[in-house]
Amino acid sequence: MSPQYQIFPNPVTNYFVIKPLAKLDERIKLAIFSNEGLLFKECELMHPDDNHEYVVDVRNLPPGSYYLMIHSEKGNVIERMNKR
Repeated sequence: MSPQYQIFPNPVTNYFVIKPLAKLDERIKLAIFSNEGLLFKECELMHPDDNHEYVVDVRNLPPGSYYLMIHSEKGNVIERMNKR
């Protein structure tokens, strides 16, 4: 079973948080795609402490709708995000 995540706030202005609903490994890989499939951002994230929340800076993304592809050792998940 793939992991589940809470993404907030959504819509986002400058930053958003990815919070796994179950404990995961330290690292996840994130790719942010436009509705047209263009890759806008790709990064590897490590949680800063035991709360397992990942903060993502999207100040440079233009406003619009995006797909987040989140990859961890437990599987892949695709979530939607809106940027103001």
